[in-house]
Amino acid sequence: MLYWFELGLALLTLGAVWSLPLPPSEREKAFEPLDFLTCALFMPALWLLVAVLSEGRIEWWTERAWMGQALAASIALIGAALIIEHLRANPLINTRWLATHELVRLMLVAASVRILLSEQAFGSVGLLNVVGMLNDQMITLNLIIVGASLAGLATAVLTLRPADLGTPINIAVALIAAGAFIDSFSNNLTRPSSFYFSQAIIGFASMLFLAQAVVIGFSRMLLTGGKQFISFVVLFAMSQSVGGLVGTALLGTFQTAREKFHSHELVQSIVASDPLVAARLQAGAAQLSGTLGDPTWRAASGAGLLAQQVSREANILAFNDVFRLIAVLAVLALLWGLYIRWSIRRRGEISPVVLLQKKMQEAAAAQKAVT
Repeated sequence: MLYWFELGLALLTLGAVWSLPLPPSEREKAFEPLDFLTCALFMPALWLLVAVLSEGRIEWWTERAWMGQALAASIALIGAALIIEHLRANPLINTRWLATHELVRLMLVAASVRILLSEQAFGSVGLLNVVGMLNDQMITLNLIIVGASLAGLATAVLTLRPADLGTPINIAVALIAAGAFIDSFSNNLTRPSSFYFSQAIIGFASMLFLAQAVVIGFSRMLLTGGKQFISFVVLFAMSQSVGGLVGTALLGTFQTAREKFHSHELVQSIVASDPLVAARLQAGAAQLSGTLGDPTWRAASGAGLLAQQVSREANILAFNDVFRLIAVLAVLALLWGLYIRWSIRRRGEISPVVLLQKKMQEAAAAQKAVT
């Protein structure tokens, strides 16, 4: 039903576009027959890549041959599409423009921050699922995240400084590091209310970053006269969607590896001769006394309950490691952002928004002189 709902939203959007057309303006033919070949190569490549990133940590990366085959085919198809576009006189995706220093830097920063933001979709939700929380118990948490995200968007709009677009991005990364560090002290008593503050600041940071990144990217695109609109949309969408999948795959793989490590460490310390362990086993068996009459089955089931508790604790410790990893990566990203800002100032690089404003002023002056 969720997919039917999304399809309905898409159809409503299409109807709105047709019923509320743009005012008359200069129009030109944008697509060529060769564009369909690029799409025919690019779209299956992305599907294969998404399949690998989505299923890799579930079926495990080295356990399924189809993953290697799909990844190899994806790389080959993307490479073929990019070669075709690079050699075209009028490309759909302008590889030369996308390969410029400014665009590569922007997309690397955008993808890196998107990977860090996977903490919200994978880390906090995953840990709450481990301790038995379901979607019904997370409604308030999600509402708080939505409110904080809207506040981040409003802050980005109201505090926009064309000459300094990097500072809000660095602030957003610092907030992500702080939120992840706060979450890294979770335990089996953690509940959705424990994440209200940390996830609110991460939600605030997500929209603060996204707004600045979109402004920078669109300014770069408009400086070319708007001819690179499709190229920018494709690359930015890929940096966000694929970045999110890479983040989830990376964090999921790390969490699985750390869960195995912590589980091994915990199991090593469990011996039946330990009075505390014996008491846990007896308590677990006593819980089942009303449903299981056989003492042997009760003892075995009590051991099973203890194993479930050990698995839960190992998963919680692994998620704490994930949060610490995100905090460390966010600090490194912040240092990288500060270095980028320093290098921009050293080179005297002008903000794209400032350049766009100057270009618009010059165009307006020229139009005024003609009239």
